[in-house]
Amino acid sequence: MNAIPRLDLVLVELPKFTKEQHQLETLTELWIYFMQYARILTSVPEEMDSIPEIHKAFDIANQVNLSLDEVEDMERRELFIYDQQGAILKASQSGRAAGMRSKAIAIARQLLSRLDDATISQITGLSLEDVQNLREGNLSRRESGDS
Repeated sequence: MNAIPRLDLVLVELPKFTKEQHQLETLTELWIYFMQYARILTSVPEEMDSIPEIHKAFDIANQVNLSLDEVEDMERRELFIYDQQGAILKASQSGRAAGMRSKAIAIARQLLSRLDDATISQITGLSLEDVQNLREGNLSRRESGDS
């Protein structure tokens, strides 16, 4: 069986990475430093000289030669993608929460004739006020997620 190599993902806000070259201790820090300063490095720093992958990345970075406008455009596109991913995640979480609330209200409706408000609240996770409003018919269909 072929083993799948392990891949570690590290999310970094480059402007917040402030270590200087002589302070770099880990391979991750070396890579972060490289990514932050690749555009202005004229050669591979001594601390990174023994890492062949950084040499290869340095060569690729030198071949690319993007203009400042092109780099900024690429960064804007990346930010747009991250924003869209965040919006999708937020919408997904919001939809999940609405679905859970709708299910809790449906369960509470079934329990109204059998249990007191405090017990229904405890079972469903709804607030006591929501259960009371549901019992009084004051919880609208829109609030409960029903159409």
